[in-house]
Amino acid sequence: MTTSEPAAAGPEPEVPAENVDRRADLLPEEAAVGSDDPRAQAEAILLESEERVADPRAGH
Repeated sequence: MTTSEPAAAGPEPEVPAENVDRRADLLPEEAAVGSDDPRAQAEAILLESEERVADPRAGH
């Protein structure tokens, strides 16, 4: 594999529903600008975080 080839994709990380529910409670800064779907926003944030933990080089 060369550096221009993407790394093999592993299984999609999963975020426990209770973590999503807790994160869906908007922070004051988030509440100030609003969110059309706080739960989907929370899930996206947590999934991205899990992906960075699984492969710290993936975001570079």
